[in-house]
Amino acid sequence: MKIVIKYISSWITIIIPTIFFLSVFLAIWLGVPYCLYYCFNYKNTTVLNLLGSLGWIWSGIITFVLSVVLYKSYWKIPQKFMKSKYISFDNTTLNWDKHKTINLLEPYKATISANLSATGKEIHSSIHLNNKKYSINIHIPDFTRNELLEYFPDDEFIDSLSISIYEGSYGYKLNYKNDEERKFYISLIKALWEYKHNNEYYTLFQKFPWKHKPNPNFKYIRLYDTTHLSNQELAFIEKIKNNCFSAPVDYILLAPDYILITDIKKYIVMPIGYVKARTRQTDSTHYIIFDGIDQNHNKVSYKYWWIDMLNNKYDESKLFIMYINNHYFLKHPENV
Repeated sequence: MKIVIKYISSWITIIIPTIFFLSVFLAIWLGVPYCLYYCFNYKNTTVLNLLGSLGWIWSGIITFVLSVVLYKSYWKIPQKFMKSKYISFDNTTLNWDKHKTINLLEPYKATISANLSATGKEIHSSIHLNNKKYSINIHIPDFTRNELLEYFPDDEFIDSLSISIYEGSYGYKLNYKNDEERKFYISLIKALWEYKHNNEYYTLFQKFPWKHKPNPNFKYIRLYDTTHLSNQELAFIEKIKNNCFSAPVDYILLAPDYILITDIKKYIVMPIGYVKARTRQTDSTHYIIFDGIDQNHNKVSYKYWWIDMLNNKYDESKLFIMYINNHYFLKHPENV
């Protein structure tokens, strides 16, 4: 099946907006003190130094407000810059841009999403597909999650966060009301289900026991001194190690009911369902942070070096965090 559909570049939806708002931020931060000093001959060094040192705060606030005000106006622009391009699919091979090809009979990676869009303003579904050479995003507004599940019946695998073109994504946009374009999307979804065994991301996803209901023996984070473990404690730690199914880094192990962290002279055991995980970047270093409570019901956090996007275990690290947080929010829906 070969069709002509709309396409929008990441230059329009991501790169140019980022450059624009970063320029605004820097212009306000650096430009205001400069103009005060050179254009208005303002010599109060205390005020100028304060504007320079703390200017990133108020310039950030102004830039954020400006982005909110211009949001609706800016996202009318992609409609004007959309091009019409050919794309074809013959049940196994996707072709676009004349020479770009992804064959589903060969190893590939695909993620699928369907739900309300990120801003909650529209029903939206999308596919991100890539192999070692090429990648492609295909979007279709109004395609519901229930409809998608008819053709790809794995609810856990389908991401509930579906970012549309008007929220910063890019790629090809199908029209749900166009029978040919809707059938194109359905045929691709069906093929992704049929050849899911070649989907490296889906294979990795299946390592995780998504349907398991964690049942840890305690609800708080426990610390064990590695030099003074009883036989019972040692057996407990060994059982977690033996049940481990994911370890993006070798000192943090994930088992169905627990997270086991090997720290300096201690083991830290965290019960699944009662801790949540988040990532943070400081300079060029990525960290994972676990939030939970200790035996005295005080809130505690633990931070460790973590996987970045260039690491070959990055996909696994995302699923690692997803497994932990899915079970946390099931037990604590008020924190979603």
